[in-house]
Amino acid sequence: YQRTIDSLEASLSAHPENDKFLQQLALAFFKAGRFHKRAQEVYQLASLRLPNDLKIQRAASMGYILTQSQALARDC
Repeated sequence: YQRTIDSLEASLSAHPENDKFLQQLALAFFKAGRFHKRAQEVYQLASLRLPNDLKIQRAASMGYILTQSQALARDC
């Protein structure tokens, strides 16, 4: 997935208004199991710009749940 992610990052950087690139990047992060800070930023932006896309909403929700769970585990 890394080559796809890198390519989509470059495409989105060149065309930040392109929701299709944003959608594909969010889904690539999700399929790759990536939930780091950049992935969270992409999930959140995609969920705001694509509110009717259920795959994007699921990715954003899962990312939030996983990062919050990790934060809770660190705090215990």
